[in-house]
Amino acid sequence: MERGNRKRRIKMNWKVFCVQIVFILISVSSVFAGSQATQTIVIRIDPIAEIALAGTGGRNQVELSVDERGIITESMDLLWTTNLEGLKIQVNSSLPKNMQGNILKVQAVNLVGHGNSTDPVIIDEIPKEIISGISREVGRCLLEY
Repeated sequence: MERGNRKRRIKMNWKVFCVQIVFILISVSSVFAGSQATQTIVIRIDPIAEIALAGTGGRNQVELSVDERGIITESMDLLWTTNLEGLKIQVNSSLPKNMQGNILKVQAVNLVGHGNSTDPVIIDEIPKEIISGISREVGRCLLEY
């Protein structure tokens, strides 16, 4: 008796399964048949201006230790990407010049890109330009202290 009930349940489940498959196939075919439309796609370019020091995980700042051994830093390789024009890169310190204990200068050297490097600048709390004229490029340079 239980075996007969089991066969009926299997037949019933199989019929329900077949009905579900047919319903899915009808639904999918109607979606494809009814989804033809003319579309206008707009591609938008946002301004990009990214700058980072190589090897610092994308950070645009780096710590310098200056003592009798010289300058110790995580990175001196500066990288940038932009689709803008007329950008400049500036540098400044978290310490004013009178608290640094040393006069620290920096200059961008081995410049790859369209920008122009300035002469060495003294680093203090006031931002100073080290590269100007950056335009639509992927660029890089070394920072020489």
